[in-house]
Amino acid sequence: MPGSNAESAFTYVPTVEGPNNIKLHNSQYTTPDRLVASLTAHDKSGNHYSLIYEAWQGGANYSYMTANDMNSDGYNYDAIYVPTDDEVANNQFRFVSVDDKTRFMDYVHNNDYLKNQQGKYAEAYSVYSPWVHRVDFGYKHDFTFKTGSDEHKLQLSLDIKNVMNLFNSNWGVAKYLNPEIGSDARILNYEGADADGVATFSTPSSINGSTETFTSSYTLGQCWYASIGIKYIFN
Repeated sequence: MPGSNAESAFTYVPTVEGPNNIKLHNSQYTTPDRLVASLTAHDKSGNHYSLIYEAWQGGANYSYMTANDMNSDGYNYDAIYVPTDDEVANNQFRFVSVDDKTRFMDYVHNNDYLKNQQGKYAEAYSVYSPWVHRVDFGYKHDFTFKTGSDEHKLQLSLDIKNVMNLFNSNWGVAKYLNPEIGSDARILNYEGADADGVATFSTPSSINGSTETFTSSYTLGQCWYASIGIKYIFN
């Protein structure tokens, strides 16, 4: 759940029926899938090699919500209902314009989560950030020498984190919610009821069939980096 105290955990959970009726849901920061594999090798010449592969999905999880507090409960964290094509075609789910309808439904049809959620409400924190694949490489070499009867060992090391990013800036980089969508995935705006008393919606200008839900984050922590070390090993 979001936040570190009771008030924020109560307030900031996307719901259908309001914060007094929170259903069982995923954690905002859960990592549902993670894989780690490592390989090490040594030879008689004092060389040591290591590869560590790590892959994960999630860790930055989002909820599709409406803007403008649709149920007027004072908490603007309302999960969206994802309409079916028939509900839209039959005007059971209404948009303020044809353009809003077209852009929203095009986005739904091109979104793996939403197209499988049609006819249901979006679940809290169930839109997982995409898989990330990273490889770390390490190399060490031992220099052995003697002074009298004592043997000494000096080890030089080279470690490269996220080594795939060294060859392609798009590799090994995590993706987060597209800033064009906003800090929250509010992909519908509630515009009030029409003359028939039916809720109407508009679609934010950033949402259309070609909108990417996630974009790469090229921050310092996502890029490759290397470190060189030296270590003296006592007897």
